Amino acid sequence: MTKQSHCIAGSIAAGCSSTLLGHPLDTIKVHQQTNPHLSRASLLDTAKLLARGDVLRLFRGIGPPMASQIIMNSVMFTVFNNVKASANQ
Repeated sequence: MTKQSHCIAGSIAAGCSSTLLGHPLDTIKVHQQTNPHLSRASLLDTAKLLARGDVLRLFRGIGPPMASQIIMNSVMFTVFNNVKASANQ
């Protein structure tokens, strides 16, 4: 694999993993902020949210954030790799 394909593979992995881990937590945070009658305990809010639906509810709307993270990481990793290569010359 070339260095560019390593950057692309790394950016896809980083974008997917960060979004898959962070998006459900952000969903819980938004539910806490928009529903003031819910308790402030995150575990209780998560239990209430999951009791009303299923686990997939936490991942609703994950497509655009994942795409933007992949694009952002692709640019960031590629630029970093190119700057690092030109600094070593």
